[in-house]
Parts: sequence; C-alpha cells; structure tokens
Amino acid sequence: MENLNEANLLNMYIEWSRKYGNGRDKNDIRFGQWVWNHYHEQLSELRNSLTSPDKFLDGFYSESPATAYKQILKLIRKEYV
Repeated sequence: MENLNEANLLNMYIEWSRKYGNGRDKNDIRFGQWVWNHYHEQLSELRNSLTSPDKFLDGFYSESPATAYKQILKLIRKEYV
C-alpha cells in the first residue's frame, strides 16, 4: 500500500462523501477511523514524532468527515508542532 499523502486523503474524502455523506458507513465506522484503518502505521509514526498535545486531534474520533479530514491533513503536514 502506498503512503498516505494529501492527494490520497482528498480522494478518500471525496469517495467517502459520495457514498456516506456526513455519516458513518454500513459498518458504523467514521471517516477518520476508516482512514486510520488503512494507514495506521504511518499515521501513528507521524503522530508520535510530534510534540504538541494537539497531535491527538488526529481525526480518529471525529464524527464529522470534514473535521476528520482537516485533522488528518494537519497531521500529514506536521502542523502540530
């Protein structure tokens, strides 16, 4: 599997929005949770490399797909310094 980057994340967000809108999928999984399921190792390494307590706003628990997208994007960009 390729690494998660901004383009991949955007494509995942668009796909999710088309299928599930602002909700959960048929398995009751949130968007952020779904992304983390696919890229857990990479996202964990990114989060663990940062020092800000805000790094735990990592998108996993966000109910809103848009919020999760923004939080994961900040994590990818290493904006939680």
